Amino acid sequence: MTKISIIGAGFVGSTCAYALLLQGIANEIAIVDVNKEKAHGEALDLENGISFTKFAKVISSDDYAITQGSNIVVITAGFNQKPGETRLQLIGRNAIIMEQICEKLMQYTPDSIFLIVSNPVDVLTSVAMRCLGLSSGRVFGSGTTLDTARLRHFASEIFHVNQLNVHAYVLGEHGDNSFVAWSNASISNIPVSDFEQATPQVLTEIEEKVQNCAYEIIKKKGATHFAIGAGVAYICSAIRSDKKMVMPVSTIPLPYGITDVCLGVPCVVGKKGVERVLHLRLDDAEKKKLEHAASVLRTTLHDYKN
Repeated sequence: MTKISIIGAGFVGSTCAYALLLQGIANEIAIVDVNKEKAHGEALDLENGISFTKFAKVISSDDYAITQGSNIVVITAGFNQKPGETRLQLIGRNAIIMEQICEKLMQYTPDSIFLIVSNPVDVLTSVAMRCLGLSSGRVFGSGTTLDTARLRHFASEIFHVNQLNVHAYVLGEHGDNSFVAWSNASISNIPVSDFEQATPQVLTEIEEKVQNCAYEIIKKKGATHFAIGAGVAYICSAIRSDKKMVMPVSTIPLPYGITDVCLGVPCVVGKKGVERVLHLRLDDAEKKKLEHAASVLRTTLHDYKN
C-alpha cells in the first residue's frame, strides 16, 4: 500500500494528483490545502474519474492529520511566479509558508520521504531540510528534472532522434542559473559533439530555450503544471517501486564540494529517497557554472534569513 500526500491544491498540486491517479502510483492520495473547499473540489473531481483508472482512495482537508501514514509527501504549496518574475524572487513569500508546512507535517508524517516542488525549489529544499531536521536523502527537491526533460525534448527536435535516446542533464539551479552539462551529453552513447548539428550556436540556443521555457508558458497561459505533474509522478514511481532511477533532483551535492545549499545534480532515487549523488566529471567551465549557482543560492538563503 502506498499513500502519497500532496500539500497544496493549486495548479501544480492538483495536476500531480491527477498524474499519480492516472498512472496508478498510489493506493491513497491525500490533498491538503488552506482552502478546504478547493481541496475538496479537486478530490471530488479526481474521484469521478476513478472508474477509468486503477482504484485509489482520494481524501482532502485543511487538516494535516489526514497525511498520517504517508509514504511520500509532495509539497507544492506557495505563490506562483508572475509574468516576468524569477523563481528566486518568490523566496520572501514562500519560505515562511514552507516553514509552517514542515512544522505541521512533523506532527503526522515524521517517517515519510519529502519531495519539495514549491519554487524556488532549491532554496526551499534547503529550508525544508533545516526545518524537518532529516537526512538529505529523505528530503529533496524536484530540482532540474523538468529542465532536463525540456532539454531532451528540444535536443530531440534538433538531432531528429527520440527523446529517450538523448542522454544529457541540466544542472544547477532550477531557474536562471541552470546550465547544460554538454561535456557529458550523448545520443545513444555517441557524444553530442560528434553530430554536425552540434555547433556552439545551436547548443547555446537549446540551453536558452530550456531556461526561457517556463517564462514563455507563464506568459501565455499563466502557469506551468502539466510537465511538472508528470515529473512528480515519475519521481514518486521511482521511490515506490525502488527503481534506482538516475535523475537530477535537488539535494546537497557533496561530491562537488558544496555542503551548504541544494542544487540539481544527478542522483540515484529509490525507496529511501536520494540514495546517492553521482559525480559527473564536469569541464572547468561547467564547474564554474555550478559554483556560481551555489553562490547565488547561498546569497539568497542568507538574505532570507536576515
